[in-house]
This record gives sequence, C-alpha cells and structure tokens, in this order.
Amino acid sequence: ESTFDIVNGETIVMSISENDAIWNNTTIKELAEKYRMTITKAVLNYKQETSFTTLLKEIGLAALVLIILIVLLYFVGKLFNWTNNKIKQQEGKRINGLKIKNYTVLDASRQVGFLTGLNTIIKWGVFLLLVYIALPIIFGLFPWTQNFAQTLFGYVFNPLKKIGSGLWNYLPNLFTIIVIFFVFRY
Repeated sequence: ESTFDIVNGETIVMSISENDAIWNNTTIKELAEKYRMTITKAVLNYKQETSFTTLLKEIGLAALVLIILIVLLYFVGKLFNWTNNKIKQQEGKRINGLKIKNYTVLDASRQVGFLTGLNTIIKWGVFLLLVYIALPIIFGLFPWTQNFAQTLFGYVFNPLKKIGSGLWNYLPNLFTIIVIFFVFRY
C-alpha cells in the first residue's frame, strides 16, 4: 500500500517506501524507476560479462598473455645465459681479480663466480617480475578475479606511491638543509 515494488516475474526484487523517497529527495515512482534502471543495467552487464562468447574471448586473451610470458621468459633466459658465458670468457682478460696493494681480495675465478651468481640472482628477479606482472593482467581479464588483480598491483604501487609522496614532501626540507649548509660553510 505504501511501498512501490520492483519485481522480476513473481519475485519481489526490491521495495521502496515513502521514507526512502523522502531521504532521496524525490517521489516514490521516480526513485523506483531509478533503481529499476540501475538493477537492469547491472543484470545486463553481468549477462554480457559472463556470456559464452565473452568468456571465450577472455580465455583466448589469457592464453595469449601466457604465450607472450613464456616467450619472454625464454628470451630473457637466453639473454642471461649469454651474459653468463660472456662473464666466464672474460676470466683472465678483463676480470683479473681484485687486489689492494699486494693483497689479493678476490682472485679471478672467485670474481667470476661472484659475477655469475649475481647474474643468476638478477635473472630470477626478472623472471619473478615478469610473472608478477602477468598474473594481474590475467586476473584482470575475468570479472570474478578483477579484485585479485587490483590487490596484486596494490602491493607494488601503494608502497611506491608512499615513497614518492614522502620524497616529494621532503624536498622543501632538503632545500632548507642545503641552504643552511652553504650559509655556514661560506
């Protein structure tokens, strides 16, 4: 009697009362029409996002991203293997070890070992970075996993934003310190 019902067949989806209309500063009929349009738009959007053709396209895009990731990992691995071989070839040529006066801190073989180990660590870091970038892209393709993508990107970008903001906010203090330093120096 005092409510306006939005129905789907025999099912009542939502009821709007006069108090709802008063709080939204409109009439019951206008508010019901607004909510009906919002619900209709959301249902149509959901049906379109989860349709068979859309899912096939998203699966195809995910497969394409995985293929690109595998190709990138292959070529990055080749690149780091090439640099590893170049480091080993330079033993005794450019890499002669590290000496301080008459004391040998690192001989050439240990220095090559250190550089190849560093090369391997950087290689695995790049591998992890590529996979970490690919995962949110894949998660972002499907509607039910988009929150995972935002969370994964947030783990990286939120700290970077905080660091950048902190540096930006510290610049005036840095200029003050530089001025004070030069005033007292001269």
